Amino acid sequence: MKSHKAPISRTRIQGFTLIEVMVVVAIIAILAAISWPIYQAQRLKSQRTEAVAIGSMLPLEMERCAANNNGVYVAACPGIATGLVLPAIRAKYDPNGTRGDIYSTAIAITGGGSGYTITISNIPHNDNDCDTLTVNNLGVKGFSAINGAISNTVRCWGSN
Repeated sequence: MKSHKAPISRTRIQGFTLIEVMVVVAIIAILAAISWPIYQAQRLKSQRTEAVAIGSMLPLEMERCAANNNGVYVAACPGIATGLVLPAIRAKYDPNGTRGDIYSTAIAITGGGSGYTITISNIPHNDNDCDTLTVNNLGVKGFSAINGAISNTVRCWGSN
């Protein structure tokens, strides 16, 4: 009599090999290495745009304040000193720089109330090109760079 043996079935174990997993990890690492500097640059650009927006709104409030004070600029105008001028300023503006924000803003009155200079400083100092932005009552805009970085006023104040 013939004995009938059941065929031995080999089931293939399913899953990924170590090599396949390592290739995927390497691809993800390469993509992260390429995209991280781009992300950082875009983040810095958006932060600078916010600083420029503040630097464009505060002079309007200073002029409004001077109009209410017989043409004399004062640092303690209602709204400016408390940061309640505009919603965008209220979100980030703090005269003491204590809110953990990215930029601190200072207003210096010059010439006994005949002028002012607004200084917007980057607190973590991570913007080498435009670390500090300034604007005065004449509308003259300026900047300062870190470590001799090459920049210009249009790059700092414009839509770069």
